[in-house]
Amino acid sequence: HSVLPPPLSSSHYTHEFLRLYACLTLTIGYITHRSRLVNDHRSRKIICEAFVVCYATQAGVLGRAQVSQPVLHGFVGVCCILCSVGLSFFYAVTRFNGSIKVFELPCMDEKARV
Repeated sequence: HSVLPPPLSSSHYTHEFLRLYACLTLTIGYITHRSRLVNDHRSRKIICEAFVVCYATQAGVLGRAQVSQPVLHGFVGVCCILCSVGLSFFYAVTRFNGSIKVFELPCMDEKARV
């Protein structure tokens, strides 16, 4: 049974957008859960982690859609997948290879650093 009306329930694009929305919802939940007790540079690291998760899962969803119906997606679908992978890689490199200075504000004092 589908919650969507018949013209939308069988649409491949509808399912794809619902999956992408679920990726974003998962990411917002991750941000909320991880940053609830943190108010310093660690929160910036958590946000980077969340964006890695978000863009990696989006790339997975877009890749699945590309494989399942390549005719409908074509070159634009490949470009979207590459953008998602690139953004995920960028945030992963920033998070896991970045120094602590990348995440600190200039006005942070020594007591706030842990």
